[in-house]
Amino acid sequence: MLHSMPIPLGRNLRRSMIDPVALLSNVFPNIDQKVIAHLARLALIKNYPAGWVLCYEGDRGDTFYMVGSGQIAITKRMSEDEERLLRVLEAGEFFGEMALLHGNAIRSATVKTLVPSTILELDRTTFEGAIEQNPRMVLTLVRTMINRMRANDQLAMDELRRQKEIVEEAYAELKRQEQQRNEFLDTLAHELRTPLTGAKGYIQLVKAGMMTGPTLNMAIDKINFSFNRIISLVNDLLFVQEMDLLDFGFSKVDLREVFDEVMEQLSPVLSEYRATLRFEIAENLPTILADHDGMVRVFRHLIDNALKFSPEGGGVLIAAHPEGQSVVVAITDQGIGIPPEFMPRLFKRFERIESHEGHLFGGVGLGLPIVKHIVESHSGTITVDSTPNEGSTFTIQLPLDARRATTEINIEETGWIDMPDTGPTLGNLLEE
Repeated sequence: MLHSMPIPLGRNLRRSMIDPVALLSNVFPNIDQKVIAHLARLALIKNYPAGWVLCYEGDRGDTFYMVGSGQIAITKRMSEDEERLLRVLEAGEFFGEMALLHGNAIRSATVKTLVPSTILELDRTTFEGAIEQNPRMVLTLVRTMINRMRANDQLAMDELRRQKEIVEEAYAELKRQEQQRNEFLDTLAHELRTPLTGAKGYIQLVKAGMMTGPTLNMAIDKINFSFNRIISLVNDLLFVQEMDLLDFGFSKVDLREVFDEVMEQLSPVLSEYRATLRFEIAENLPTILADHDGMVRVFRHLIDNALKFSPEGGGVLIAAHPEGQSVVVAITDQGIGIPPEFMPRLFKRFERIESHEGHLFGGVGLGLPIVKHIVESHSGTITVDSTPNEGSTFTIQLPLDARRATTEINIEETGWIDMPDTGPTLGNLLEE
């Protein structure tokens, strides 16, 4: 690896910056001062700028380094993606001692200056001459190397423990995902089987001529609802699969009409819920520029959830009012609430509350992730306030002009405007 040369300084100026005798005496205590003075005269003093690499891990070298001033980082590559800082050397410390005992030694770490630093350098040939006068220097180096090898062994053990923890965490996550996948498939099978079984039963009764007059109309409604439930579930699955690619068709949307459409879709099952619905819609609630189908999907999921998770009854309030350049819709129930430990997973796919105090709840855990995606795609926000066993409030805030708000965000974040493309729309997906 090529570098520019170290900063050159005159020999007298270099020598005035550090005391090589004191530095060598610190590294080799109890060594004859004549030997120290001899080494001090032969050692090179060099100044390096910040960021200078003195040696790379895996390189070969025969130079011993002592830090006169500055800071030196010792790093080691632990994996292809990680280079770890082992320690930072200050004035009076040293590195590269193996080079003095083994010619052309392989460097075990990369050494780089963190700030402008002055280094005292001693090569192996010069050191061998000093050993002849004082063999105890070898003992000093051997002791140092043993201590550092022990430290490196400890470092290796720590790294093995860390890698073991990473593997265990990855295995636990894979196991959790496998369990979640199996639970999802079981739930999906149940959610599909239930309406199909109900529809099949009514069809058999109709074929047998056992349903006539008003009961026939009721049976047809039940069959129709069962198939609509299946279609809705399939649409949710398709939406989650393609929602990052979907374009929203913005038009003027009256939320009153959205709520009416949601109530019409939920009407076949409202009698199955014990909670009662109440709307408080401000008279001056303005229309918004949004995706109509998307708004229906958002509030159908939220209202259905509020009813479903209120198994003991109580009221569900849907309140909507204007607020500045936006509208705010709050759906409040008096149901089971949301456990605090579940809140971080609330908007994740396939996460759901299965039961509470003997009550079982259907669903595959796609509703809230879909709601969050649609709301945020309209530059809106969704927040949740919940108390276990008391109820929950989901608050949606939507800009009056979602298309304009979305465009302004794109300009601010990327510097360019999103242009309409030919991607699928939510309406297309629902029609298909």
